[in-house]
Amino acid sequence: MVRRGIRWNKSTDTAEQAEVRYRYVFAIINSATEVRRIKEKIWEQLGTICELNQITDYLIPHSRGLHCNMFAFSSPVAEMRNPRDIYDNPSSFRFDRDLLERTEIDSLPYIERLVA
Repeated sequence: MVRRGIRWNKSTDTAEQAEVRYRYVFAIINSATEVRRIKEKIWEQLGTICELNQITDYLIPHSRGLHCNMFAFSSPVAEMRNPRDIYDNPSSFRFDRDLLERTEIDSLPYIERLVA
């Protein structure tokens, strides 16, 4: 059984002239409707976003309609102030250093491990 949840990672651009220092990557496992709601909450928390990269929206086989939506973006905000406002189950909203911004094809092994 596939478990709903969110994985995220963040990298920091240390260049002195960088206005948008933080690059976030998210993988959300949920229904398409819930993925949209969660994305809106993430964007509210992390302020102005730029350089949005929609990596994939993978329909998970045999999961009754669950998707793994992966995307990345840059933000000037260093920390999520209230993660519980995004997803109210802290054990399913986790930092994952293995989650990296890759191409859709290169992300498939990660997704397969995540939903196994």
